[in-house]
Amino acid sequence: MTKKMLMSNHNTVWICSWNPLYTGHSLRIGGTTHYLNKGVPPNVVKSLGRYRSQTPS
Repeated sequence: MTKKMLMSNHNTVWICSWNPLYTGHSLRIGGTTHYLNKGVPPNVVKSLGRYRSQTPS
């Protein structure tokens, strides 16, 4: 499944339930926040999310 297909499917569901549209960035930052709140080490989250920044967390 491509990103375009995923976002189209999700936004179709969101529109039907009167919610705002979401972007890929919304899902990415939401997933990052979820893992960090669950106690996953930041370096693991960076690796899973393929973040390239070396900025300390």
